[in-house]
Amino acid sequence: MTIEELTRSGVPPRQILSSLRLRNKKLQAVSRTIYNMKNKLQRENLAGRTTIQALFDELCEVISSQNEELFEQAWNFFELLYKEKQEVLSYIRRTWLPFKEKFVKGWTDKCLHFGNRASSRAEGAHSKLKKYLLVSTGDLQEVKNKICLAIENEFNEIKTQLLSERIRVPHRSNILFFKELVSHVSVFAMGELLKQYEMMRHGTMQSICTGHFMASMGLPCAHKMIEWKDKILPLDAIHSQWRIDIRSLSVSNGEQDGNSAAPKESAQGSISQLEHPSFPMLFEPTIQVHKGRPPTSRKGKETSSTKRNSSQFEIIDAPRKCSICKAAGHNSRTCRDKLGPSVINPSNGVGIAYEGSTMDEADINTIPISTECFWLDG
Repeated sequence: MTIEELTRSGVPPRQILSSLRLRNKKLQAVSRTIYNMKNKLQRENLAGRTTIQALFDELCEVISSQNEELFEQAWNFFELLYKEKQEVLSYIRRTWLPFKEKFVKGWTDKCLHFGNRASSRAEGAHSKLKKYLLVSTGDLQEVKNKICLAIENEFNEIKTQLLSERIRVPHRSNILFFKELVSHVSVFAMGELLKQYEMMRHGTMQSICTGHFMASMGLPCAHKMIEWKDKILPLDAIHSQWRIDIRSLSVSNGEQDGNSAAPKESAQGSISQLEHPSFPMLFEPTIQVHKGRPPTSRKGKETSSTKRNSSQFEIIDAPRKCSICKAAGHNSRTCRDKLGPSVINPSNGVGIAYEGSTMDEADINTIPISTECFWLDG
């Protein structure tokens, strides 16, 4: 075995050197030679990437495993590759592996998710709603009207897109095999079907069908298309999610929704009451003005931002500063610089003011009658 093979097998450098010397007694290599070779192999494996980038790439390979057996093999290789990073491996085992059924393709591709594997759709909808709100200081009636406007505009955009896809026929999909699907299936679904069709024509699909594509996308895979080779792909083989000829945004499929009709009617009644109220139901809450000084000044703070408010643990109370000396830890009532610089006569306790002071800043009652004193003009 070579140094690279022994290194990948997890053999320590000294044992690698001993193994090589057993095979070749005239070997002149030393421990530094083995370590230099290991560093060279590591640089070649990184291929210009940082260690953390290479770790993420290898972890993505583990997540992309097609079945449980391949996942175990990929994870064992990942552990062997980063066996020196025990803290990282311990974190992944403790935090992520217990939920591997939620993100590893070997498990997620068994569910009908139509290609949605991330939360980007919800984040995009949130961002779009914030563009309509603009500010975070709107009243309830204004916010409600803007939300209804956003939903109505999005509904009109979806209807326009559906009508456009019914009229527009992609040139690549205009073939005999997809004759029944044209103008009945969405453009995205036609693109996915075309990829599977090209794989069937060129024979580039896997030898064994895993069934993941059909189970997760609701579309026939390249292996399934072989059954309709030299024929026309039937429209019944397409899931109703991808149909644009029967798409209805107001009526749901009864086979997929087993809830009773009473909760639906109640929810629809509440929604219609919100959309078309007979009298205004939304009122601004009464703002109670508290007594005393506000805790902090709001001057200069943003009042039109759509950012979330800071949590309590994120707020750091700034210490109050003295308005005279600008120092922290005391206020203007206890400030030593309040009366200005002065010197106390240790014999009689008379405060003698220096240049820059005024007569009003000294207490005349503290000056003894028998004591001679003078004041410097300001």
